[in-house]
Amino acid sequence: MIYRGELVCRQSCCGHHQWAKAIEFVSAKTEEDARQQLHSAFADAWKRRCGECRRPIAIKHLKIIPMDNNGNDLEVEELAA
Repeated sequence: MIYRGELVCRQSCCGHHQWAKAIEFVSAKTEEDARQQLHSAFADAWKRRCGECRRPIAIKHLKIIPMDNNGNDLEVEELAA
């Protein structure tokens, strides 16, 4: 399964713009594997930089989104099925 990891900037100067984030994609069998891969991918502070204010985003703001093979986000109901 493909997972998208997003770090959304929480700085007030960004105003939580949609583009104020860092994104990485990983392929993993479980969400825990994806979490470990994303932590490794975002280990470098330069990869965690906001696209708007260029400040590094804390890894605690990591949001993991499962995706299907076409790149569409999976809903929670679809995961249960």
